[in-house]
Amino acid sequence: MKKVAATIFLVVMACIVVACNSSRVEGSESTVEAVVAEYNALVAQYNVAVAAHNDAIPAIVGANTYLEEIITDATLALNSGELPFDPQTSIALEQSISTAMARMMTVPDLLPLKEEVIIPVDATTSEREEIEQTVIAEKDALIKISFPDTPTTPDYTVSIETIKENQIAFQNSIQGLKQVTAPSDDFVMDRLKELDTILGLAAVTKNHDPNGYLGTPGGYIGCIYFSDERVDKRGWDIEPEKYNVIDIGTIGGGSIEVYGTVEEAQTRDTYLASFDNTSLDRGTHTVVGTLIVRISSKLAHDQQIDLENQIITVLTEIQ
Repeated sequence: MKKVAATIFLVVMACIVVACNSSRVEGSESTVEAVVAEYNALVAQYNVAVAAHNDAIPAIVGANTYLEEIITDATLALNSGELPFDPQTSIALEQSISTAMARMMTVPDLLPLKEEVIIPVDATTSEREEIEQTVIAEKDALIKISFPDTPTTPDYTVSIETIKENQIAFQNSIQGLKQVTAPSDDFVMDRLKELDTILGLAAVTKNHDPNGYLGTPGGYIGCIYFSDERVDKRGWDIEPEKYNVIDIGTIGGGSIEVYGTVEEAQTRDTYLASFDNTSLDRGTHTVVGTLIVRISSKLAHDQQIDLENQIITVLTEIQ
C-alpha cells in the first residue's frame, strides 16, 4: 500500500509541474502578443503621419523650383550690364529678389516608414522574450518622438508678382535710357508732339543752326526747338522773316539738345549753369541720358518744372 501511495504522489506532482510550466508559457505568449499589438498600432499611426509628410514634399519642391526660375531670370536681367534710366528700378528688383530668397521654404527631409513587428510562428520561448524586450524599447523610443506634421505648400504668389513687376519696370527703364541716348531728331519731335502746350517744332540743320554747334567736336548731334503756347511772344523785337521756332530759340518754349555721349551733355550743362540767376538765364536745364532738356525762362518756375517733367516722361516711356 505504501508503494502505491508513493507512486500516486509522484504522478500528481509531475502533473502539477507540467501544468505550472504550461501556464507560464501561455502567459508569456499572451504578454508578447499584447506588447507587439500595442506597438504595431502605434507604428500604424506614425506611418500615416509620415506618409502625409512625405506626400507633401513634391509640391514644396515644385513651388521652390518655380520661384528659383523667376529669381534666376530676374538676376540675369540685373547682371546684363545694361543700365536703367531710373536707378531705383534696379534697387527695387534687387530687394524683391532678396526678400523672395529669404522667404523660400527649406524642403523637409523624406522620413522613413517603420515596419510592424511580426512574431514568427516557430519562435522559441527565448526568441519571444527577446522580441518582447526589443519591442518595448522601440515603443518607448517611438512615444518620445514627435509625430511629423504635414508641411504646408508655400504660397509665393506675392513674391513672384513683385519680382515680375519690378523686372518689367527695370527692363522698361533700360529701354527708356536707350531712347534718350543719342536719339534721332524724328524720335524727339514725335514724342514732343504728344504734349498739348507745344505749338511748333523744328530741328536745326547745317544751313539753319543759330549756335553753329551741329556736328562740331563736343557739339550736339541734333537740336530741336519748340514753341509753347503759354509763352507770350507779342511785342518781341524779332524781325518778321525770323519769326520761326528755331530763330526765336529756347526762350520761345524750350529746346532739346542731343549729344553723342553723357560726358558731352554734362559739359554743356555745366556751361549753361554758369548763366543761372544772371541776366542771361534762359530757364531750367537738365541732363537726360545724352540730352539736355531746356525750358524757357518766360514760363513761371512751376510751369518750367512741370513741362520739364512731362518731356522727360514722354521721351522715356515705353509705347
